[in-house]
Formats: sequence, structure tokens, C-alpha cells
Amino acid sequence: MGGVGSSKFIYESGVDGFDQLKEVTTASNYVSLDLHKEGLAIRFKKQNDFKACLLRYDDIEEIKVISQRIRVFRMYMESFMRYRGRPKIVHQANIDVLLLTGTIKLKLQPTYYNTGIDFMKKSTIKGRSKFILLPEIIEELTPEIGWLARS
Repeated sequence: MGGVGSSKFIYESGVDGFDQLKEVTTASNYVSLDLHKEGLAIRFKKQNDFKACLLRYDDIEEIKVISQRIRVFRMYMESFMRYRGRPKIVHQANIDVLLLTGTIKLKLQPTYYNTGIDFMKKSTIKGRSKFILLPEIIEELTPEIGWLARS
């Protein structure tokens, strides 16, 4: 098709054909976005099924990118004891593609956050995108550590 492609986003809801495919297995619901001359393509492949949704730029009212920070702790082992390591701040985002006819909801995991945000800032869609960073930091819960965690 000759477009500019993105990294992996997670599809949540908004396209009927994707909703049916989403329920097929418990595998991840990754989609990729492609920028084309006339519009935005969203591609969804799960197992051997492939679907695509084509959105004309004129049909996109706004792309809302709401980012949040998460404090995570790396784990390390010492003499069969698990400890929380030093904290690190990562980001994730919820993305709402607001259309004239509805909303498509996507998610951007910390692993793909930087490349996904770079994609959303491309000149073709940057004017339609609104970026929001929530001020609070979410604490990652690590229940598997339990009482072994150092404070």
C-alpha cells in the first residue's frame, strides 16, 4: 500500500470486525497504523486472520493521546530471596480516535511507548492529535513479592 507504518498498539474497541477477531483467542490484540496519502489504515492480524480499517483524514475529528507515568521496580534475586530493585518511571497511553461516527480505542504499552508517540507526532496526523500527560504517577503493584520486599 506504500504508507508509513507504526509500532504495535493494542486494540481495545470501536471497530465491529476487529471486535469479532479480538474474541477468537487470548493472544495479544496488536494493531499497526499506517499513514497514507488519503487516510489512516489500522491493520489487525490475529493468527491467520487479517482485517483492516481505512479512515479518511476528513472523518477523524481528533486523536486524543492520554499518557500516564508508572513507577516500576526491577526485580532481582539474592540467595533465593526476591527483592525490589531501584524504581524506574515508564509511560503508557490510552488513545481515542474520535470519528464522526464513533470512537476507536487503542492502548500503547510501555515497551512501544516512545516509538508509538513518535508515530503520533508525524506531520500528517499531528494537527489532529491532542497530547495529555496525567500528573500523577501510578505505582506498579507487584503482589508476587509479598513480605520479601525491602522498603
